[in-house]
Amino acid sequence: MSKVSYIIVLYVLLVIPQQTITEGGDQLLGKPAPDWSKLRWVNSDPLQLGNLTKKVLLIQWWTEVIPFCKRSSEALNEFHQVFSQEDLMVIGIYYPNPFRFRTLDEIIQVANRLGFKFPVAVDVDGKTLQKYWLDVNVRRRSSTSFLIDQKREICYIHLGGGYHQGGSKSHQQCQQNYKELKTQINKLLRESADKTTQLAVSEARLGGLKPNTPFREDQI
Repeated sequence: MSKVSYIIVLYVLLVIPQQTITEGGDQLLGKPAPDWSKLRWVNSDPLQLGNLTKKVLLIQWWTEVIPFCKRSSEALNEFHQVFSQEDLMVIGIYYPNPFRFRTLDEIIQVANRLGFKFPVAVDVDGKTLQKYWLDVNVRRRSSTSFLIDQKREICYIHLGGGYHQGGSKSHQQCQQNYKELKTQINKLLRESADKTTQLAVSEARLGGLKPNTPFREDQI
């Protein structure tokens, strides 16, 4: 997609009336997550989706001009800090504002200002966002979050808007979004842990133990 085409698509997202736009992402649940391409990485060596099969992924598209992204940054930092030891990897993918294409140095400055310590990628031409979200239907919000399991299937989609703790009654929806996303993260991590600890039992073996397994620490 050319820069001009990408600007037109994002402009449509901002100005088209809400009632004419499809919001749901149910048709994507359980489907393989699209691979990404032409991403430039910050805070990380280049990552490939196919090499992350031991991780549950939380992928958040963000851009600095949308207030919802700024409000959600605290929650993303929390999820990274709390769950990174439990096989969750947070990845923030920056997509350019349609009215200004920032340099990589400017994006790094914004990521640092938001306190992002997790991997951040730049969707230079918007093709990855297009494959994940914009190709399916015209969307009102493009700052979307995806939870992806270890089979690389999409398990949960947050359809945009902020998520964070605290705030006044006017932020009740953001608080509910935060609770729901955190619940889904915990659910996926529990399922992942259960699969890891399950032992296959048969007459011949218990997990990796067989009758002739030496009773030594390095063999058990």
